[in-house]
Amino acid sequence: MIRRVLSVLVVGMGAAVLCAHVPTSGAPPPDPGAVVINEILYAPDPSSNEFIELYNRSDTAVDLSTLEYADGNRAFSSVAASKAILDPGAHVVLARDTSAFREAFPEAEVRAAPGWEALNNSGDTVYLRRADGATVDSVPYEPSWGGADDRSLERIDPAAPSDVASNFASSTAPAGATPGRRNSRYAPDERPPEPVFAELTAETRAVVTFSEPVRPSSVRPGAFGLDGTGIAGARLSTDTTATLSLRSSPSARRLRVAGIRDRVGNRLGDATLPLAYRPAPETVILNEILYAPRADDYDDRPNQVEYVELRSRTDRFLSLNGLFVTDRPDETGVADTLRLGRKAVLSPRGYGVLAAAPDDATAPARSQLARAFPEAPLAADSVAVLLSGTARLGLTNDGGLVRLHRADGRRVAEVRYRPDWHAAGLDDPTGTALERISPTADAQSPDNWTSSPAPAGGTPGTRNAVGLPPPGDSSTARTARLHVAPSPFSVERDGAARIRYSLDTAPSLVRARIFDARGRAVRTLEDARLVGRSGELVWNGRDDAGHRVRVGVYVVLFEAVQAGSGTVTQLKEPVIVARPLD
Repeated sequence: MIRRVLSVLVVGMGAAVLCAHVPTSGAPPPDPGAVVINEILYAPDPSSNEFIELYNRSDTAVDLSTLEYADGNRAFSSVAASKAILDPGAHVVLARDTSAFREAFPEAEVRAAPGWEALNNSGDTVYLRRADGATVDSVPYEPSWGGADDRSLERIDPAAPSDVASNFASSTAPAGATPGRRNSRYAPDERPPEPVFAELTAETRAVVTFSEPVRPSSVRPGAFGLDGTGIAGARLSTDTTATLSLRSSPSARRLRVAGIRDRVGNRLGDATLPLAYRPAPETVILNEILYAPRADDYDDRPNQVEYVELRSRTDRFLSLNGLFVTDRPDETGVADTLRLGRKAVLSPRGYGVLAAAPDDATAPARSQLARAFPEAPLAADSVAVLLSGTARLGLTNDGGLVRLHRADGRRVAEVRYRPDWHAAGLDDPTGTALERISPTADAQSPDNWTSSPAPAGGTPGTRNAVGLPPPGDSSTARTARLHVAPSPFSVERDGAARIRYSLDTAPSLVRARIFDARGRAVRTLEDARLVGRSGELVWNGRDDAGHRVRVGVYVVLFEAVQAGSGTVTQLKEPVIVARPLD
């Protein structure tokens, strides 16, 4: 409530208010933030209904005669001509035209605002200061903050900052405003800030993003912890982002955070979150591609969307922040670019899906991708879904290039897919994804891709229907060996057989051929290709002409030649081609 020491007539914009005489008590000038600008009606119809509401959020009464207000012109006027006490938790409304205000809001008490011309609908600043010139509060509002369509701009949390749009919103009250009483959007912040994303952006630099603006003084090295290295420095780089300087390159998978405070003082206890490393080549693969989605509005099935699936090959968390995709460059070297990256994390050995979103969905569970693939675990923590907000990703049905780049432009994975990678018996690939058979075999090998046999046409966000599990590491083998699995295998069930080899020394050239039981060569997988000491090939059960071979026993002959010594290493291993039983 407002208490006066004597009867005073306050005049402003043709209106007058006679305030009753009540007892008074002394009150010191308010500290900064003790009284806040709590509500602004800057674009009413008619414009004479403009008002500003002040709120005493302190525990001490405030003398309004010690306060002055102004708009962006900074022509300050006194809030009260003589002593008037604003009690703790009380509101006071300053109206441009008190007669018009009372007609619009008859239940609210109001004070006239002498010298107030008009607030700008395109944005303005409302100032509140003490008579000695010390700033008490100021709100630099813009139309994007809210307050249009004859509704006031309401403060959400009286204790939160006055200069951030997130602390203001349009009134939802039936009258369009709440002068003299609690705001309809009142929602004090009682939760501490949460770290939501942490990324290693350089060898000894990490950036941490919080859920809300944080207090700069709480961002210090001791608030953060990483196993294996120390935090040399910490600073607030934006309202919600802290930059950490590390003493050495970290090996930790998670970052610890504690003691960070938000702008209203809420304190974070202990929290941990993944530390995301920027992906490097071979840490991420392109695992599945749907370039010809089914899109028939009359087939009683949800329309599909173009998507590309990623798969992590590392035990670290990987950052998808700033990720972008390019296609085949034109003759001038310019490629179309689709920027999909956001502050998301690809889990260790997990999956990511880059998908078109013709419905402009932002939540994976409500996207067209989820409707087309209802069994896909798109909401799982281990799956990162990046929606494009576009009807297409730009994949072409006659083949094309999908090239994945991280935020700094470095290329981390690519595939030049072709329609003939689909199973030979598939007449129309529409609605069927290309699935990679082995995550470790050559991405450009046609034998390493085939049509998805999944009922929905693909398996976004989960293991491929024809995928083989990652092999064990054979790079440290001391003797030459050849291993084929699965055997028996079938194209329908397994897609292909994996042929893994390890050699005593690094060869110069290798050749790999498949022979039938009569000793006839049916397929050449590699012919004079330079490789390392270990590697992997896949055979999809077809001959050199692309025809499926008969059921039976076959032999893999692997030959490695060292050019300097002329030494030839031959390895043989049987493999059985089978058919699944109906």
